[in-house]
Amino acid sequence: MNRKMENIKMDKNTLNSLLFLAEAFDGYTTGRNVDLKKVKIKIDEAKDIIKHKIDKTEQRRIFEVADYIINLPVKDSNAHFYAKIFLITKLLLRVFIFIFMFLILYIFSFGYLDLNILVILGWSTVVIIFFRWFSLTKVLEFYERELKSHKSKTKFLKDMTQRIIYLISENKEKWGLKSKNIKLHLYNKDYERIRVIKRPSLLREYYLVEVD
Repeated sequence: MNRKMENIKMDKNTLNSLLFLAEAFDGYTTGRNVDLKKVKIKIDEAKDIIKHKIDKTEQRRIFEVADYIINLPVKDSNAHFYAKIFLITKLLLRVFIFIFMFLILYIFSFGYLDLNILVILGWSTVVIIFFRWFSLTKVLEFYERELKSHKSKTKFLKDMTQRIIYLISENKEKWGLKSKNIKLHLYNKDYERIRVIKRPSLLREYYLVEVD
C-alpha cells in the first residue's frame, strides 16, 4: 500500500475532501447530518486516496448507515416536527441575513432607513434564532436517545472517521503537510492520532483538533 501511495500527490482540494468526510462521518454519529450528495462528491474527489483505507463495499455501507440515521426522525412524529422547524428556521435565517446585508448597503447608499423596519427585522431575527436553537436541541436529544440502540452503526462510522485520520496522519509528511495546517471539527474526541486544540463551549459544540 505504501508503494502505491508514494505515487499519489496531495492537493488542497483532495485534502479538504478528506477533512470534510472525516467531519461528516463523525457528525452522523451524533445526528449532525450532512447531505449525502455532498458526501458522494467528496468521496469521488478523493477516490484515488480513500480507496487505500475504505473499499467499495464499506463505501456503500457508509451511505446505507448515514441514510438510515438521517431518516430516523421520520419515524417519530415529534422529532419529525422539530426537524421541519429547524430546516424552515435555517432557511429563514439565511434570508434575513441577506435582507440585513441589503439594508446596510441601502443605508450607505441613501443614508436613511426607517428605524421601525430595523427593529422589526431585528426582533424577527431573534425569534428565528431562538426557534432554530430550540428545534435543533430537540432533534439532537432525539438522536441521543435513538442512537444508543444503534451502537453498531455509530461504531462503524467512527471507524471510518478513524481510518481517514490514519490516512492523513500516515502520509502528511510525504505530502508536505504539518499538523497545524490539518484541523478537524469533531463531536467525538476518542480518536487516535489527534490533538484537541479547543473544547466545546457556549458558542462551539465541537472539538477543534489537529491531526498528529
